[in-house]
Amino acid sequence: MIDQYDTDDLYDPDPNLGNGTYGNTITIIDTAGNGNFADYVYGIEGMSYDDPNQNLGRPPFAPGFLSPPLPANYALLNRRFENVGEFGYAYNPASNPLVTPSRTLDFQTAASKEKPILDFFTYNRQVPDPITNIPAARAGIVNLNTRNAPVLASIIRGAWLRDQQSENPPPGPTPEPNYLVSQIDALAAGQAIVDATSAAGGAAVNRADVARLAAAAVARVPNLAVSDEAKQAIARALAEVGQARTWNLMIDVIAQTGRYTLGTTPPLDNSNANKFIVEGEKRYWLHIALDRDSGTVLGTQLEEVVEQ
Repeated sequence: MIDQYDTDDLYDPDPNLGNGTYGNTITIIDTAGNGNFADYVYGIEGMSYDDPNQNLGRPPFAPGFLSPPLPANYALLNRRFENVGEFGYAYNPASNPLVTPSRTLDFQTAASKEKPILDFFTYNRQVPDPITNIPAARAGIVNLNTRNAPVLASIIRGAWLRDQQSENPPPGPTPEPNYLVSQIDALAAGQAIVDATSAAGGAAVNRADVARLAAAAVARVPNLAVSDEAKQAIARALAEVGQARTWNLMIDVIAQTGRYTLGTTPPLDNSNANKFIVEGEKRYWLHIALDRDSGTVLGTQLEEVVEQ
């Protein structure tokens, strides 16, 4: 657990005492419902030690000891989460330090047990506006299985390798001149993702696959492998604007009129195509968007192709 408003709360006086006592446990979750403090989960807070014998405003079940120390390279944010990929900043004391030395959630390996979070949460409003009743629009949504690597690169290019608003981020100071993914690295990462989804059995089927795609990008781009935070830059960039539910098909329709040469004998089909003289032709591209889960046709577009 981590509370993203740690220092905003750190120096607030106790509302019950009002005598200069500071610090309190912000995040407390009762996991058993029995009132036993051993069954409560306490957030990792940026706070001073708060003796429950001195601060009468603390819940009576709050233990009188400090939270476990955070790893030295942990990036403690001092702001709201802005997309589901940033859940990767959450501290997880049960995480494997060999996979994530910073003890954060794992959005950077294909075998991650935390990656389903990417598929279940979103920060985009999905319901119509209560006043105008206009549905919320999501701009820039990209299918994770796109074959257009520059499209992915344009999204990755703006990702932060290291959060500039975290508390005392080493080595500091901020802002740093090169905290964004470079254009060269973004193009390489985008191509790595295309290669991964184009491989046999490699298509992304949901947003949880972003963790696997992040692993493919990190393996291709050394600059993305310098830290856990940098490794998860791909997840932060793609998790909210990527989707795999819509499958896009394009049907190339060519309609021809003409005649067969004299002496052509049946059957008048493709076996005699070399004897067909084209006198007129129309070509169309039919684009179809399908819902991967239900097979429902979500939209169609017919485009006439004019060849110069």
